[in-house]
Amino acid sequence: GGGGTNIVDGGGDMYDNGNIIQVYSGSWSAPLPYTRQCGGGMTGAGVGDVRYFTCKAAAGVWVAGFHSPSASIGGFEVTGNLGADGHGTASGRTHVGGGVGLRAWGHSKAVSGSSKPSVNHLVVVRSAGWTNSWSSHTDSDAHTVRAGSGSPVAELLYVLWAGAGGRFYTAQDFEAVLAIAVSASFTTTTTTTTTTTTPTTTTTTATTAPAVLLSTCRTRSDPRLERRFQFLFRARPAPHGTRCLFGVTPKDEGSHCVMDDGRYGSFGWCYTQADRSEWGSCSESCPMEGSTEVLARRVELLTERVQAALKRLNMTKCLPIGAA
Repeated sequence: GGGGTNIVDGGGDMYDNGNIIQVYSGSWSAPLPYTRQCGGGMTGAGVGDVRYFTCKAAAGVWVAGFHSPSASIGGFEVTGNLGADGHGTASGRTHVGGGVGLRAWGHSKAVSGSSKPSVNHLVVVRSAGWTNSWSSHTDSDAHTVRAGSGSPVAELLYVLWAGAGGRFYTAQDFEAVLAIAVSASFTTTTTTTTTTTTPTTTTTTATTAPAVLLSTCRTRSDPRLERRFQFLFRARPAPHGTRCLFGVTPKDEGSHCVMDDGRYGSFGWCYTQADRSEWGSCSESCPMEGSTEVLARRVELLTERVQAALKRLNMTKCLPIGAA
């Protein structure tokens, strides 16, 4: 239930005290308590400015989401023990999903092929170059995803589900979940490809997503803040009314102005050139990060769509209510 930090059994001896999660932002957090915040709330993770939620979405799917306004999330880790106890196999892959103005990477681990329910992880980030490593021992829940040569991110999503009778899920199955998770959490519908790896650390690199102009979001003039920003970052101020360009910095998450506690404008700031040579204070018409309503709707959409995806995969084994 809420406050616990692990799943004791999970039903059918799926776990022997597993699914212990930690996040990295300058340092590793302590094992994070399950929060059961399916309605959109978030809780401090105890490292950096990272906040998170966990949610048991029913029908055997469990989700954790992480958000950092400063884009400082540099890793995620799962530890603990599994009920497979050396039977079956452990495998992992890196999947690449794409949408308009977005790339997302899904790092998976699966323990399947035993008589116990299979354990399936998918960790989704919006940066190339992250590493995906896992234990080859099927009694271990160990799975670590790190920034590696990639950039820290503002958002990270973790999806866990079970498969009855040790069911093996294909790369296409994981890609279906990735597409649903990305469309619910980050952007519109995606297409995917996959790279298969061995049970060792693997790194995926790809081109960065193109920056996106939002016609309704334009800069406003604020000479005092412009002088401050130009001094600190050597970027020139954009003319009043210039369109904001999102996707230039991880802080804008490809979709909104950067608040930075309002230091550079009451409605945040944005870059207006892809090379970061020009910036502006955002006007009141621009989207801002982290509103409770937006976060709540993201969680709601994610829950609905991941449930639907796993139902299509005939996923029948459920995690107990107490593991939420």
